[in-house]
Amino acid sequence: MRRSAGVFVIISVLVTILWGCGSDADEEAAAEAAKAYLAHFYEVTDYPPSTVDASSLQERQAQLQPYATEEWLESLLANRVLGLPFMIAQREQAAVSAQDIQLSHSSEDEDVIAYTYRMKVMLRDDAKEMTSIPVEGSITLAKTNGTWKVNNDINRNRNDLLALTTGS
Repeated sequence: MRRSAGVFVIISVLVTILWGCGSDADEEAAAEAAKAYLAHFYEVTDYPPSTVDASSLQERQAQLQPYATEEWLESLLANRVLGLPFMIAQREQAAVSAQDIQLSHSSEDEDVIAYTYRMKVMLRDDAKEMTSIPVEGSITLAKTNGTWKVNNDINRNRNDLLALTTGS
């Protein structure tokens, strides 16, 4: 009887340890996916010389596919949010990138993890002068076929970024 109780305790401890390690690995994988999505979303190395066309948006959509759900990508395209970094780059005549991406875990379910984030959207012109725009938001990832992908991104500074596209 004592022996079976000891075995039960050992098995319980091992299951708890393994379950906890899986959770940490999931959170780390989700955080990496969120950072990669944000970095790729804002990256524009060569600003477009003219208007942003459908082919460049489709190319950006394909670049983000490993990091975002199909539904989220379709929403970005339909709402024209996908072109925002291109429009900023064009208007400012500058390369655009996301820097110093910081995530704070805000909630977690079995297949959904949410973070709040802070980062800087950096603009660098040909003279190598830098401009920094602070950006904050919330990002949610869903586990899809064993992979963490962004399924929502609420940028609280979107109006500040949109103002850059109009020169306001």
